[in-house]
Amino acid sequence: MNRLLKAKRYTQALFLPRGDWNKKRTEWIMKHCYVDMYKAAGGDFNELVKNATLNERGEKEIPFNDYEIDKGEFYAILAFYQSLFKEKYYKQALSNSIHLGCSPRFANGNNTV
Repeated sequence: MNRLLKAKRYTQALFLPRGDWNKKRTEWIMKHCYVDMYKAAGGDFNELVKNATLNERGEKEIPFNDYEIDKGEFYAILAFYQSLFKEKYYKQALSNSIHLGCSPRFANGNNTV
């Protein structure tokens, strides 16, 4: 029976769409990166998302500029989550998404990279 279950799992894995697991993994890493950044900034990302208001286009408006994080801590958290990827492309894509997304601003007021 065990051999049949292994064969069934193997055949099911063959027919899975190849891009789905990578997209889910990237979204999971990005969400947890935001959670850690807001935790370091003194907030709770999950509460911010839950309490966000919707604008006229149906997008969530998160007050992310209310929170500040130290620049060194920001890059330390980002480097940790970038290390979960092997490919340089995905590391750079994560960095771009975090910088352009709803990350907290830097504590010194200078938001340039």
